[in-house]
Amino acid sequence: MPHVRADAFLADQPCIPPPAFNFRNAQHRFRRSAGPHEPRGSQALVTGGSRRIGRSIALGLARAGADVAIGYRVDAQAARRTMASIERLGRRSFAVRADLTLGAECRRIVETAVRKLGRIDILINNVGEWVVESVATMDAGTW
Repeated sequence: MPHVRADAFLADQPCIPPPAFNFRNAQHRFRRSAGPHEPRGSQALVTGGSRRIGRSIALGLARAGADVAIGYRVDAQAARRTMASIERLGRRSFAVRADLTLGAECRRIVETAVRKLGRIDILINNVGEWVVESVATMDAGTW
């Protein structure tokens, strides 16, 4: 199957990579450049970062050397525990309560992270709903 870009796939049109593209050269460039692929010294924002997968991602980034802002919606105590764990790793951390179903809250959490961290190098948009239901019986709205 030829390479297909997601938007081209939706339009049902194949998209071949440009002739200059070369996987070997791309891999070589990534190995030589720490750049955006190196978390050490980065500033990260992890939405849904106080519990479960988001917490694991936030702690992993902190272990790799990133300062981490945590977005949470409900559980302030879990956010404080995650912050404390990150700070014990020697990294800066803070938590922002936000309801990311609202556009204004999305802007506010990003603006707060930029104000406190100086910039955002890594954004992990992990926010989601925890629904215990069979996919076979789930309606489209729940999905």
